[in-house]
Amino acid sequence: MKSLTAFFKNPSWIKATLGLCVFGSSAIASQEPSPRHGWEMLARYSASAAALDFDPETTGDTPEKQLGRAAVLLGKYPLTPQNVERAAGLLEVLISQPEKSDYQAAGYYLLARIEHIFKEDREEQAAAYYRQLRASYPENRLADNAAVKLALLELHALPIDVDGETVATTIGQLERPSRKSTLSDFHQVLAAFLLERGELGNALSHLKAAHDLGVVVGKNRADLLVQVGRVSALVKEHEGALSAYRVFVREFPSDTRNFMINEEIRKLEELRP
Repeated sequence: MKSLTAFFKNPSWIKATLGLCVFGSSAIASQEPSPRHGWEMLARYSASAAALDFDPETTGDTPEKQLGRAAVLLGKYPLTPQNVERAAGLLEVLISQPEKSDYQAAGYYLLARIEHIFKEDREEQAAAYYRQLRASYPENRLADNAAVKLALLELHALPIDVDGETVATTIGQLERPSRKSTLSDFHQVLAAFLLERGELGNALSHLKAAHDLGVVVGKNRADLLVQVGRVSALVKEHEGALSAYRVFVREFPSDTRNFMINEEIRKLEELRP
């Protein structure tokens, strides 16, 4: 079992994994046990408060309640190996049922994340769940998220000294997400991997692809613009660097990196003929 310490202080992964806004509601007036109220409590990081809402003894058991009980176990603090295993057991029951549902899709994704995050040397098992999710629920948004996670697993499985041709072939064979927001994440994952290898030109093409999709906002957009600018400058694409840096300064005038970026702009302008 991998260390759980990093997740004790950051329970948001369970909220992000399930996309609780899909299952919950913004305002729950009723105090009666209900899955909707339970999802709302989970979205507020109140796993213990959500437990009763997914109790099968109240109004019977459903796939939604099975998923909810697993989410409660994974959202409790402190997160223990025992609760992780209990959650996995519930999820296995959920995905074994013949009737398909979005709750089953979330079950596959959570099982994959459990294998990926909490267990040692279980990458193949995690990948199997991700692939089953994509095969059974290709239109579900979690299937797109699974494509990004599969890309991470495929790339990290490559040998450290792998040649560039093999890397390019592996990337070319990766399944792409269909939604723009997830496709942007996909390109950024590839860019990060290529930057670690020192393949700046190839990394830049993926950074630009992520940027050009136009879906990255807020701090993530600021970070992406800075990355595009820096890598463009390193590969001597000075106009591309200037363009990215100028957009950054215009859109994020209060960002603490502005002084440094303005200095970079000045230096790049001096290089112009």
